[in-house]
Amino acid sequence: MNKYLDAERLREHLRLTLKEKRYRHSLSVAELAVRLAEHWQLDVEKAYAAALAHDMARAYDDGELLRMAEQRGLPIDAIQRENPLLLHGPLAAALLREQWGVDDAELLAAVASHTVPQPAMSGVARIVYLADITEPLRPKWEQLKKLRELVFVDLDRAMLAAIADTERYAAARGQTVHPDTLAAKAYYQQQLNEKGGSICSNNSR
Repeated sequence: MNKYLDAERLREHLRLTLKEKRYRHSLSVAELAVRLAEHWQLDVEKAYAAALAHDMARAYDDGELLRMAEQRGLPIDAIQRENPLLLHGPLAAALLREQWGVDDAELLAAVASHTVPQPAMSGVARIVYLADITEPLRPKWEQLKKLRELVFVDLDRAMLAAIADTERYAAARGQTVHPDTLAAKAYYQQQLNEKGGSICSNNSR
């Protein structure tokens, strides 16, 4: 039994509400998050719970995401209104709190921030964000192999590489990069600079 939520019940809920590909992705992210949590000596149960739940709001379309976020008084900026898919992280965190009784702030923040990275994310939040991008079922692209290696070497550098991929993706589709993503980029670059550009990180925990 996971101490943060009923993982067996959540898996069944996801199986019934998500498309099969999204459900398998959620399981794969959770498995990778466990490996990363063990590697970085983080809370394995918390990482698993957050990763398993991260996409639970992907069951809803754009209109439903907006409506449900508004009903709960979640902050919605212009970029999120233009691209409501960005709300599925914060909405999932809200649903975990109100429907699943989850009250762990770090876990909820990890779920909420997996769509738009934030400065100073916890170790658990970073590995959920990175596991979402690098899990084995993800389609391969040019930088993915390097990123999959980097997540076990330096979380700050991995965050920078992942954000750079997000910027390239957005530029190719004419989308606006969220200001929080740019703030996160600046933060993790500063963290890397303070470590002297070292590849190995003892501060990623």
